[in-house]
Amino acid sequence: MTLSHLHLWSLTLLVTLGICRSVAAHDMDANALDFHVPTEQNDSDAANDAASTDHSIETNHGAEMPQATVTDRGLREPMGHKSYQAGARLRWVFFPKFFLFGQVDLRAQKIPRPLVSSVGVGAEFIYRRKLTDTLGLDITPAIWWVDISWDGTISFKGKGEDDNSWETVTNSMSTLLFSVDFVWSTDIVDWFAITWGVGVGMGIPIGELVRTEASASSNGYEPCLPEQIGRDAWCNFGEEYDEVYQKFPIPWVNFLLGTRFKPHKHLAIHVDGGFGIGFQLGARLGYIF
Repeated sequence: MTLSHLHLWSLTLLVTLGICRSVAAHDMDANALDFHVPTEQNDSDAANDAASTDHSIETNHGAEMPQATVTDRGLREPMGHKSYQAGARLRWVFFPKFFLFGQVDLRAQKIPRPLVSSVGVGAEFIYRRKLTDTLGLDITPAIWWVDISWDGTISFKGKGEDDNSWETVTNSMSTLLFSVDFVWSTDIVDWFAITWGVGVGMGIPIGELVRTEASASSNGYEPCLPEQIGRDAWCNFGEEYDEVYQKFPIPWVNFLLGTRFKPHKHLAIHVDGGFGIGFQLGARLGYIF
């Protein structure tokens, strides 16, 4: 091999090595670039995921508060909760004939059934306290009016008395009741409860209860006329003629059973009934504050 060939071979080798080195350096830069780009991509994705997670948490947190408010609506009353309520009551009050316990006989062309039947209306105030999470107590003073009259004339006499002992009685009485109800309630859900309790009070009578000796007639028994007094066994002297019964305070005792609805945090509806001095059935509506 000549010197010129040797120089040519050496030059070719150097050029080849230079190209290979350049290519290797280019590949290393490309690999470094490829490694760096995904890293930035992953970091960006991780940041986005973290921001999305934070946003999701904030969104969920923001959604939970209104959801709890919508579900609760202020209806729940925890233990120790106190509230006050002002409202009105409407009750059907009636006294069946058997409330006379068979101690008198009754006669009339048409005896009312029940004997007394009317609607009572009035105002009430409630102090309420939750004794436990589910048990509550209402103390309810009320002033209400009840009509206890009947239509027409009814004839009465004591059980076992002679037939000439009949009296006719007219009744135009009503009463102004001052009562207090003590009512417990057991919550079934936040807006519905079963209630039970007792009501006591006193009624001031209004109107008159008038009795007159009666005589037999084709229509049953009629009040004695002035010209009949002392002339027959039915209308004797010294008997009662247009005598007004003495009025006295009327005791009021009733046992109560019903339900309580609370459709709104400021509204309560009671539907209840009771028995004691008569029967009653009705509803009460009040504003809670």
